[in-house]
Amino acid sequence: MSSLLSRLKQKSMIKAWIIIAILLISLSLFSLMYGEITLNLNTLWNVFTGNASAAHQLLVEKIRLPRLLAALLIGAALALSGLILQIITKNPLASPDVFGISDSAVLALAFTILLSSSSMLGQWWQALMGAIFCVFLF
Repeated sequence: MSSLLSRLKQKSMIKAWIIIAILLISLSLFSLMYGEITLNLNTLWNVFTGNASAAHQLLVEKIRLPRLLAALLIGAALALSGLILQIITKNPLASPDVFGISDSAVLALAFTILLSSSSMLGQWWQALMGAIFCVFLF
């Protein structure tokens, strides 16, 4: 009976990963095709094969593709950081605001704005340092 349940669970996980992959591919194509200038699928294919106009090549290669890759990498990094926080604390509900990491970043930023007249590294660095300080205290 337990082997049947494990096979059903495994099949549902495979289906879920297939659905996620299809959604990722279709939303990525949507992101590359639609914007201020709409491209059809044929034009997008021509861009990737090198047969498109210079304007379309520039649009996809210099604007839309880097934006898509940045969004994917940043999303993956945020998901991984949340997973690491949950693994370290052994708490599936762990998030930065529960442990005060977000509040520490805001506090460090507020002190920086109030006490400093110059922003040598920029104010967001101080927020990052406040969050890291809180993590090391935790």
